[in-house]
Amino acid sequence: MPVPSGSDPSSLYGAELVTVPYVSVASFAAFPTYAELDNLVTGVISASANNAQLNDLLVQSSQWATDQANLPLHAHIKVENKIMRPQRNGSLSWHPAHNPIKVVTALQYAYDLQGASFVVTDLSGVWIEESAQVNLAVPAMNGNLNSIQFGPPGGFTSPIYTTWTYQAGYTNTLLGASAIAGATNVVVSDPTGIVAGDRLRIWEPGVEEAVTVAASYGLGSTTVPLNAGLVNAHASGAAISAMPSTLQLAVVYYTCALLMKPDGRAEDQWPDTRTGITTRSEDARRDGTGLIAEAYRQLRSYARVR
Repeated sequence: MPVPSGSDPSSLYGAELVTVPYVSVASFAAFPTYAELDNLVTGVISASANNAQLNDLLVQSSQWATDQANLPLHAHIKVENKIMRPQRNGSLSWHPAHNPIKVVTALQYAYDLQGASFVVTDLSGVWIEESAQVNLAVPAMNGNLNSIQFGPPGGFTSPIYTTWTYQAGYTNTLLGASAIAGATNVVVSDPTGIVAGDRLRIWEPGVEEAVTVAASYGLGSTTVPLNAGLVNAHASGAAISAMPSTLQLAVVYYTCALLMKPDGRAEDQWPDTRTGITTRSEDARRDGTGLIAEAYRQLRSYARVR
């Protein structure tokens, strides 16, 4: 089956790759880790070079978190093929592989792999339950198929081949432009995962605040209207996300452990530990493995269950 009409094929792949860290450089630097961040690049005394290296470490730690959860935690576009059988009332019920589900943007189906495929143009009937289950009400099947009818005439047991496109995960982006105090909208660099009613937080040290996306927001727009004016002014590049604090803490803990690496010349990343990965994660000595154990604990509730 082809890529659903209206989708950008370049955005359908590589969803697992973290490009924007779940914790910004500014937020990590403001976190009371007491870590030395001025000499991350050997032989180079440059704030920009150190910040770039710290950003790389935060990206790596964020990637570690998403790999441990076995699904992308950041907002992303997912395309999923599913063989389905309509229910007796003609509706479809489906549990996607990735969550939390924010919105279904496209659905395409066919009665067999060699036949024609059809695009559902009206997705207003999609109902998302607990951010994990998708239900789509469609007309009951009969002998007269229409543009949004599923299954062969007169049968409920024959499978149909579906391709779903949806957005899942937690919004994790940056302000694409500065914003003044009192502004009733913000510009973001990536709108993936943002829907009307979302609660987002601007993570800019000293002027952090939470905002609510207004009901007038149009899906996919980089200009995000807000329910109320900003309390503070914010700089371009400030982090804005719906990422839970527990996920961010996991990234902070793991990054701290990387920074506490005792000997960069050793083959073992944490050489001053007992052997064995299970005991290593339980060792709370000053090599940082206690932080790794805590990072694992913070991630448990976000792990993929199917």
